[in-house]
Amino acid sequence: MYKLTISILFLLLSACANVNQQFFAINAGDSKQSVLDKMGAPDDRQFQGKNEAFQYCTTGTSFGKSTFNVVW
Repeated sequence: MYKLTISILFLLLSACANVNQQFFAINAGDSKQSVLDKMGAPDDRQFQGKNEAFQYCTTGTSFGKSTFNVVW
């Protein structure tokens, strides 16, 4: 049972790390296509004037919580 618990904990923590690593790969001034290549299709898009933002949602990051990241 202990090994199963540790394995599940490791899996959950490594999944969060992978999402964060994708965001660290984005640099200021990256093109829209570059962000799409690194992050994939966004879950939602937002507009403010001529500016477009991509919203990415990661569900279940911590016991029922969801994380929303917006890339302008």
